[in-house]
Amino acid sequence: MYLHVSDNTHLDPEDKMSKMRPLLSMISERCLNYFIKKQNMSIDESLIPYYGRHGARQFHLTFDKLFTSFRLVDH
Repeated sequence: MYLHVSDNTHLDPEDKMSKMRPLLSMISERCLNYFIKKQNMSIDESLIPYYGRHGARQFHLTFDKLFTSFRLVDH
């Protein structure tokens, strides 16, 4: 079973997330419309170890070959 969210003939070669862009845009739009924002929302500063392949990852030179991502948390 596969989930297809975009037409492969019209992909932007510069956008690494172009196959998922329609789905990400829809989720982002729905979150902005239906999510009730609270005062204490912040980006968690803890590092989440990640050794897989992903175009949106961040590389930290202070850590020995550790790729990390950040998560959104509610206090």
